[in-house]
Amino acid sequence: MGVVALAQDQAALLRSSRFDHIDSDSLALLKQNKIVVDSDEDLRDLETAREFVNRPIIGTLCLMLTDACNLRCRYCFVENQLCPTAANRFLPKEVAFEAIDMFGRVLPRSFENGLEEPIINFYGGEPLLCLETMVACLEHITMAKETGRLPANTRVVLNSNATLINDDVAQMLASYGVTASISIDGPQEVHDAVRTDVNGSGSFVRAMAGHEALKRAGVDVGISCALDESKANRVVEIARWIIENLDISVFGFNLLLAPGVTQTGFDLKKYSRMVAKGMVESFTLCQETGVQEERTMRLARSFALGEIHYVDCSACGQQIVIDPSGRIGVCHAYVASDDNFFPFSSTLDPFTHPCWTNWRKRSPINNNECLSCHALSLCGGGCPYNAEVWQGSIWATDPTFCTFAKTMTKYLVGSTAERVISRIRPRAG
Repeated sequence: MGVVALAQDQAALLRSSRFDHIDSDSLALLKQNKIVVDSDEDLRDLETAREFVNRPIIGTLCLMLTDACNLRCRYCFVENQLCPTAANRFLPKEVAFEAIDMFGRVLPRSFENGLEEPIINFYGGEPLLCLETMVACLEHITMAKETGRLPANTRVVLNSNATLINDDVAQMLASYGVTASISIDGPQEVHDAVRTDVNGSGSFVRAMAGHEALKRAGVDVGISCALDESKANRVVEIARWIIENLDISVFGFNLLLAPGVTQTGFDLKKYSRMVAKGMVESFTLCQETGVQEERTMRLARSFALGEIHYVDCSACGQQIVIDPSGRIGVCHAYVASDDNFFPFSSTLDPFTHPCWTNWRKRSPINNNECLSCHALSLCGGGCPYNAEVWQGSIWATDPTFCTFAKTMTKYLVGSTAERVISRIRPRAG
């Protein structure tokens, strides 16, 4: 769906080819890899995609246990938006329990519309500053599963800076089957330059100790690495370090959100190009090592399966966020404002609420600006919040993600076309 981008030599070969003289097996191979399509296939795909994306699915519950944090990461989109003198907020247990129960009630319809695995995220701030509340929530989730109020396959994820994780915490997480996504930004000099505590000291040693405790306890660990401007030209180096030093099967690069920009004279286009190039090069490294980088793999998986990647962020109408003051919303990036958050009510219906209905439609396939783009079916649209901050509307494109998606799509199509074209055997005559 959309325009296909090829290298000049590959495009020249296709232009010079006479497809009526290509044997049926070679033509089938071209069609299978979406290099050649029937004339009306794109239109059918687009109509089907628009029908699917409008089906309501709520698959993620994000519990922001607090906006307090023991670190002061330079690029943090939460801390950088909050007033320095504002009092830290902590989510009441009772509201968290109500939110979990509400999530359970919306899941049956979500499964009917295509949801496969529900996810409950513990988020912050640093959620381990609310350890008692988190344990109480884990108990509530366990009971909800046992009584059928939550599906047994509901996955629970902790997003943490790992500095507060010791063996006791790690063993507790393992006992509840929690997956941990922890923030390590690369080797110590890279990490400590941007991830410091309230006293300005680096957090690398403590984060690594937390990582090692999780591994000893048998917790499933993934690594989250933020690509701020200081890392834009070191993406491959950082990917290689993560793969070689952290004993993990999956990690994820996070693109810089607008409030995290701290560099005077920041060049958004230059940053976007550098990060996109580095992430695509890292993808080839991951292929060689068998370790997955989540963001590139999401696009690659959709490409390989011939599926449309509708949205890249669950905030596009597919999640419920509960902020530390107990409000309910669609996206945690708005936690410091009144936008897209509402007073909590257990009767709020995210399937029909105007905010969720509006955000659900936020996909490239519903954006006329994107319809001629070669990355249309793989992009997913990036971050709505970034689009609004940089370009004034969630319906605009996310500049950084747009550059990445185009670059990644060109790589995927180009490398596939090279393999496929090399197998074409035109008939003589």
